[in-house]
Formats: sequence, C-alpha cells, structure tokens
Amino acid sequence: YFESYCRPGVNAVAFCVGDMSWPTFYPTKAGVHYSAMSPGSDLKKVRAWKNLDNFASEPGGFHGETFRILRELGKTALASFRMNDAHFTTPDNPDVNEFWKKHADLALGSVYGYYGGCLNYASDVVRDHFYQRVVEFMELYPDVDGLELDAMRSPYFFLPDKGKEQAPLFTELVKRIKQALADQAKRLNRPDYLLTINVPITPELCLESGLDVAAWDAEKLFNCISAGTYQVSMDLPMEQWQKLLVNDTPVFGYINCSPQSGRYLDLEEYRAAAANAYGAGADGVYLFNYPCLFELAVQVPSDAANVPMSLPDLRTHGQSDFSTVAQALDELGDREKLRDKNKRYLFAYSEGTGYRHFVPIGPSIDRATQAAELRSTFRCYDDYDRARSLTLKFKIENVFRSERFAITLNGKPVEDASLTIRSAANGRDTRMHTITL
Repeated sequence: YFESYCRPGVNAVAFCVGDMSWPTFYPTKAGVHYSAMSPGSDLKKVRAWKNLDNFASEPGGFHGETFRILRELGKTALASFRMNDAHFTTPDNPDVNEFWKKHADLALGSVYGYYGGCLNYASDVVRDHFYQRVVEFMELYPDVDGLELDAMRSPYFFLPDKGKEQAPLFTELVKRIKQALADQAKRLNRPDYLLTINVPITPELCLESGLDVAAWDAEKLFNCISAGTYQVSMDLPMEQWQKLLVNDTPVFGYINCSPQSGRYLDLEEYRAAAANAYGAGADGVYLFNYPCLFELAVQVPSDAANVPMSLPDLRTHGQSDFSTVAQALDELGDREKLRDKNKRYLFAYSEGTGYRHFVPIGPSIDRATQAAELRSTFRCYDDYDRARSLTLKFKIENVFRSERFAITLNGKPVEDASLTIRSAANGRDTRMHTITL
C-alpha cells in the first residue's frame, strides 16, 4: 500500500495518528485505547479491530510498523495529529472517546454547523489535553522525523469573532509543543524534529480561526506551512503568504483529492493545481487525502488472496482514467517537470457551502435587478506560447435554450466561430445523470 504512492518524487509522508475525540491505536494514558471500546456488530470496526490486533506482535504495534516501512522506503515520516476533528463529535456516537464526552460542554456549538462538536481551544483543559496527546505519542515513537499539526481538520478553534483576540493561546500551545520536541531531541542526542502545520487558504481566514501565522513566522516555530481549502481550489493566493512570511517560512500549496463535485482529480488536474500553486509563489505542494484514491482500487473485483493496488480506468463510467494518476507524484514536486504537459484547470466547482471549507464559489447574478453581465475571474499559469491548443469550458445554469451570449476574454471579444454552445435540460426525475458528475 505504501509503495503504491511512496514514489521517487515524494519527499515526505504525513501519516495521521489521531485526534482528541478518537480512540487511540497505540498504548495511552492520555487517551482511550481502541481495545476499551467494543466494535459491537459493526463489520467495518470488527475488521479494523482484528487488523489492529494482528499488528500487536510487531515492534510498536500498528504505528511502529507504519513508520518502519516509511523509513525503509526512504521517506521523511511525520506523525500527523488532527487538532479538532469533527467526525465523531456527537454524544450518541459510539466512537467518540471519554474526554470529549466529559467536556462536551466545551464544544463550539451549532453556529459552526457540521463543525459544532469541535472543542473550544480557549479552554486550558482542551489545549493541555492536546499537548499531552502529542507529547505522549512522540515519546512512544521517537524515531519519527517530525510532527504535523493538522489545523485544517478542522479549522475552527474559538468562538465566532474571538479568533484574533485568542490567537496567542494557540501560539503558546505551539511553543510548548516545539519546546517538548526540542527537549526530547536533546535527550536522545538526535537531530531536531520537524514541525509543520496545515492552515486555511489566506492569512486573513487563519487569523479569524485563531491562527496567527505571522507570529509563528517571527519566532520561526514551523519548518513549513501548507495553506489551502478542504475541497480543492486551483487558485491559491500564495503571493499573500510570500508577502506575510518575511522570515522565509516555506509555504506549500495544500491540494485535496477532489473538488465539491465529488470526483477525484486525475493526472491532468493534479498538474494544473500544482502549476497554479507554483505560479502564485508556492515553495512546494502538499497533497491531502491522495491515498483516498485507493478506495477505487480495492473496489475492483479481484482474487480474494490479493488486495488490488492498481488504480482503474473509469472512462467507460463517465469518470477519468485514474490508472495514470500516480505519475503525478513524480511530477508535482518539480515545477520544471510540469512544463509541456497537458493540464485541466477547474474553477468555481463549489456551491454555497457558506462557512464550510472556505472554497470560493462560482459567480452569479440576480437577473431581475442586475445587468446581464456574468464575470468569472480565474488564472492559469502555463507556457501559453508553447501550448498546442487552449480550450475554455463554462457551465452556465438557469438559462433558456434560446438565449445567446456575447463572451469576452480579458476584455477582448471571442468570435462566434470559436464557440460551441450546447444545452441540456434539468431532469425532474430521470433516474440517471444526464450530465457527467
């Protein structure tokens, strides 16, 4: 499984090891071990518990084996902690642990919708518990190369309008963690541990969430940050980060595995996302949830004795050819390797999700009150003078089949001869998708 994506172009792997609301897959005093929570009749959990038990005889158990393999594959291996994950955070969820149940009154609340069960980092109890979880893990697994703080899972830590005021509390927690890592490295006579973090798309949104990245940069707390959106955005404003990070903290473009349309990115789309990140000023590329693609691999019928790791070509199912996606892993880390390659840029693939994920949504107009001009703003970094062809596709909703459009690109009219216009009705109950998702 690791070999399938630990290719030569990949420098580092951040492996998720836990969150405050989960049971742990390692011995713990700060949290609750999975063995203390019955899987009941849930087949997925029964299987997971059985698999974890199978690793018990390996040095360090499941996580010990994980990081050993990553080292053997020559990859920098980071233990990643989700700082405020929302997956299990409801009182009736059988997977939420005792700490969350005991402190459910510290949840951020319904104003955050789906993320309402995330805990309030204004509480000393919450911050101290996260610190204990991190330090405990690093003491159990001292051979990892470093620690990732995943502040994108989820990017909410304080009550509304309190982020900027209470950001120093978060920064102080980071400083405590960094000091603990430094003390452990000195005690073990080993190189300093790496410390990285994932954050929302802009410095402004970070500060809203209580993440004062400028303060971290001033004290050089992180080896790098990765900035982006949960659902992929191909227009990351990396130039804002380069302007903010005056002490040269490297910033990576955070690229998720799919837009809101729900389809995984293919090779040409990964190239486009990386090209735009580099073009805007990114120092590197961070892929979030890339391994989720392998959920497609294991759904391909195969011999029961062999777990399939080859990604399928799903073009016959209205999807993409995912069999070529792994090639992206050998290209995205080097901007020069993206030259002269086919790319497909995606913009405005999100609908009105409001607070969730900070993904820019598509442009719209109120046709009853506004002039009939719809403006779409996007940018594509590429070698245009070397391109064989350029194709722009716009999907425009809530129009009539008989309507016609005058299109301009960068202020210049596009001739009708260059346009192809197709129309499809919204089906009431067609029982099939007339337009490829």
